[in-house]
Amino acid sequence: MAMYSLAIAEASYLCPMIAGFISQYAGWQWVSYIPTIFLGVVFVFLLVMMEERNYLRQHAVTTNLEISASFSKDKASKILGGK
Repeated sequence: MAMYSLAIAEASYLCPMIAGFISQYAGWQWVSYIPTIFLGVVFVFLLVMMEERNYLRQHAVTTNLEISASFSKDKASKILGGK
């Protein structure tokens, strides 16, 4: 938790300094290009390296649609006392 808080607090001071160096030496357009390239690389890394988390159910879930489809008109008429 302390590292997270430190990263959030320091980012507001370090990012403008880093952006200043980038714009001074590479041009102001690169202030947007470099983070975009970095985040693209991070996205591909996470897409490849992170494992997929799926919840595997132990039983089948029955929906109302399946129940109503299996409930025939004959059963309904017997229950309701109809013909």
